[in-house]
Amino acid sequence: MDSLPNECLTSIFENFENNNRLLYKCSLISRKWCQINVPILWSEPGHHFKDIRVIEILLLSLNDEEQFQLVPFMFDLPKKRNLSFNYSSLINSVLKIDLNTGVRNWLLSTPHCNDELQVRIVDSLITMLLRSNENIKRISIDGFNTNLIFNHIHNIHYLDLCELTRETVNDLISLLNNHKTLKTLRLFSNRTNIIESDQLENLLSTITNNLKTLYISNHRMGRQEGKMFAKFLRRNTGLTSLTLKGDSSWDPSTEE
Repeated sequence: MDSLPNECLTSIFENFENNNRLLYKCSLISRKWCQINVPILWSEPGHHFKDIRVIEILLLSLNDEEQFQLVPFMFDLPKKRNLSFNYSSLINSVLKIDLNTGVRNWLLSTPHCNDELQVRIVDSLITMLLRSNENIKRISIDGFNTNLIFNHIHNIHYLDLCELTRETVNDLISLLNNHKTLKTLRLFSNRTNIIESDQLENLLSTITNNLKTLYISNHRMGRQEGKMFAKFLRRNTGLTSLTLKGDSSWDPSTEE
C-alpha cells in the first residue's frame, strides 16, 4: 500500500477516524503511514484531552507570552524536547471541559495543584491552540475572553458558548458579521434573558443560511421575540434544527 499516493491513503484512513487504536497501530507501520495517521489522530482529541501525556505535549507549545501568564505561580513547565510533529497545529476542535479535566489530572501529578493555576493553564492552552491553528472547526468554551477567541476564528463550523454575558453576545454578533461558515451555534446561560431584545434581533439578522442548528437556553420569550423568530425562520430556509429553552408567553400558532 505504500505505493499508493498520500491522498488515497488519507482517504482510506479517514474512514477509521473514530478508531484511534487502529490508527495508532497503523502509524507504527512506516514513516509514510505515520505522517498520514498522526494528523488524523490529533484532529479531534475529544476526551483524550484528559490524558496528562497530551497536556504535557501541548504545554511544550506555549510561547513566551503564554508562559508569562503562569510565571506568578512559580512552577516548572515540562522540559523542552524535540517533537516529531507540531501537534497543536493538527487539532481541529477545542473542548474546554476536557481540557479542564486533563490539566487537573496533570497538576495532580505535580506539587503545584490549585484551582487558580488550573484556570490560568487552561486559558493559556486555549490561546495557544487558537494561535497555532487557523483551521479550528469546533469550539466549546465558557467564561473565556471571547475577543481573543473571535480574533483567531477563521473557518469555525461549531460554536458552544456557555456562561453568556451581554458583552459576549455583542462579540458574537461581530463574529457572525465577518464569518459565514458557522453551521451549529449553541448558547447557554445560567441567568435568564441575558440576550436583550435588540441584541436578539441583531443576532438573528446576522445568521446566514449556512447555519443548520441553533440552540438557545434560558431565554424567556414574549410576543416581540416570537415575531423576531418567525421572521428569522421565514428567511433562513437552511435551518434544520431550532431549540429554544425557557419560559415563553409566545404561541407560534398565532403568527402568520
